[in-house]
Amino acid sequence: MTTERTIKDWSDLETVITELAEIRNEIEDYEVQLNNEIDQIKAVYQEKTKDLRDADKELEAIIEAFCTARKKEFEKTRSREFLSGVVGFRFTTPAVKVLNRKYNWNTVLELIKATGRAAYLRVKQEIDKDKILADYSSGAIDDTQLAGIGVKVDQEDKFYLTIKKEELKDGKRS
Repeated sequence: MTTERTIKDWSDLETVITELAEIRNEIEDYEVQLNNEIDQIKAVYQEKTKDLRDADKELEAIIEAFCTARKKEFEKTRSREFLSGVVGFRFTTPAVKVLNRKYNWNTVLELIKATGRAAYLRVKQEIDKDKILADYSSGAIDDTQLAGIGVKVDQEDKFYLTIKKEELKDGKRS
């Protein structure tokens, strides 16, 4: 479908941009239609499998309750294997959490500072790129000084194209 084309003047460019806008609009229409059809199919199968999913949750809860009631039997062997499945208990990755509702992370931070346990604190150092840009803009630092610390300020002049959808007539290609 692609043809070799040259744009001779601004009027030609306007024509090509309009054609591009129409093509993108048509693609978007097809994608909307596709997504609507996918949503409809998903809804049909959600409805068809609703009872199965409910039964799945119910049976899993029953199995979990049975095993939880016999958790002591899982102390040596963490799992039990059956013909159609395996049940067991796994330890999660250890996580530090606040003790109870009385505490939040700010109170924990203050308590760590107050009790002299600074080893449990970390200080994150990072480059303040916004400060570098501001100082460069104001002339407080120049290219040579930036090079001395291993950085440069880079700015590109990139092409962009914005399609004005509302300007298309009927949003369709002719």
